Amino acid sequence: MTEHNSKKQLPSRVLNQLVRVRTVAGLDRDALAHVVREELARTTALPDGTCAVDPRTGDVIVHTSARGKRPHDNRPDSPAIPATPARACPICAGDTTGIVDVAPLPASGSHTFINENLFPVLYPWPGDDTPARGMHFLQWTSTIHDRDWHNLPVADCIIVMDRLAALEGALLSGSDGHAGHVLLIKNYGHLVGASLAHGHQQIMWSSLLPRRLAGNAVFHHDRGETLAGYLLRENPPDLAVVDYGPALLAVPYFMRRPYDTVLVVKDTQKAHLCDLNDDEIAAVARGWHDATRAIHWLMPRVGREVAYNVLAHNGPGAGLYFAWWGIALVYIASLIRRTRGAPFARIACALGAALAVALAISTIDRALDPQVMIAISGLVGIEGLIRRGRLAGRPRQQRAAATASQSSAATA
Repeated sequence: MTEHNSKKQLPSRVLNQLVRVRTVAGLDRDALAHVVREELARTTALPDGTCAVDPRTGDVIVHTSARGKRPHDNRPDSPAIPATPARACPICAGDTTGIVDVAPLPASGSHTFINENLFPVLYPWPGDDTPARGMHFLQWTSTIHDRDWHNLPVADCIIVMDRLAALEGALLSGSDGHAGHVLLIKNYGHLVGASLAHGHQQIMWSSLLPRRLAGNAVFHHDRGETLAGYLLRENPPDLAVVDYGPALLAVPYFMRRPYDTVLVVKDTQKAHLCDLNDDEIAAVARGWHDATRAIHWLMPRVGREVAYNVLAHNGPGAGLYFAWWGIALVYIASLIRRTRGAPFARIACALGAALAVALAISTIDRALDPQVMIAISGLVGIEGLIRRGRLAGRPRQQRAAATASQSSAATA
C-alpha cells in the first residue's frame, strides 16, 4: 500500500534517516544499554541520578527534574479548549532520537517504531552504585499522526503488539539473566499526563520493582495464585465483555472508576508479552483495539475530552493482564446484550447504565452540566448500534433471518 496521504506524519525519508537499529531481534539488555548510552551521550535531559525513599511506604522516588522541560503539543490553551491537530508535532518533524526497531504496517501504509525517550525517567548508569537503573523507550504506534490503537486496522495493531513483545523480550534477557522489571504504560490525552498527541506507549526497564506492579506480588504471596487467575475464576460472567479465545476483556467487579476494564490472558503461567504465542498476541491486540475504540466513542458523547491510561500488569504474581481507566461503553453494551425481554426492558437497562456513568463522571468533575442529559439520551441508541455490530459481516440472507428472529422474540 502507498504511504498515507495525511499531511501530518513522519515521512519515510526522515524515518529511514533516524534508523540506528532496524530490529531488536537478536539484541539483549546489555546491547540496548550500549545503544542508549551512545544515543543520549550529549543530552542534558538525563535523570538526576539521585533517589529518595518515602518513609511511609518504602517507595523509591527517582528524581528526574529535566522532564519538566519536555515539549508539549497536547496541552490546551485553556481548560475549555482541547489541543488541535494543527499544532506542530516534533515526532512528525523527525525531532527525536534514533530508532532501535521499525516495522511496516501494510494495512495503513505506515510504520511503527521504537526509540529512546529523550527525557528518560531511568538511565543505564554504569556499575551498581545507583539504586534505580534502567532504560526508557517509546513506541510510536504509527508514523501517521492521528492513527493509534482505536483507528488502526486490526492487522496493523497485531504487528504493533508483536514489536512491543520483541522489545520486552530483549529487555528481560542479558548477561545477568532474567533480571529487572518491564513497565508498559500508555497515557492518552493531556488530562492524564500525555505531553505529545502523537499516539505512543512507554516501555521502561527498571532494576527495581515498580510500585504499580508490587501489589500483584503481594496478592500472589497472600493468596497463592496470580491475580489474572483470580479474575478469570471470580469475576462474574455478566461482566465479561468480549472473549477472544486466549484472552478475555471484562469489567472487574471491584472497579474503582466508571471506565475501568481489564484484558486478561487466560494462560496464567505466562507473565510477559514475550511469553505469548502468535494467537495470544493477536488476541491481546484485538482487545487493545476494541477497548480504546470504545473509549474514543463514548467520552465525547458524555461531553468529556478523550483521556485514559493503560497499564500492563506483568511479572511476579500477576500472570498477565492489562488495566484501562476509561471504558464505560463496553460495560453498558454488555448489560444491554444480556438483558432479556422486550425492547423496553433493554432500553431501560441502557438508560440506567448511562445514568450511572453520567452521574459518576459528574461526581468526579464536581459539576453536573447539560452534557450529561445529552449523553443519557444519546446512549439510549446503543441497542441499535449493538444489533448492527452483531449482524455486521454476515451474508445478507443470514442478516435478514437474524433480524426477523430478533423481531419475533421481542414481540413474544
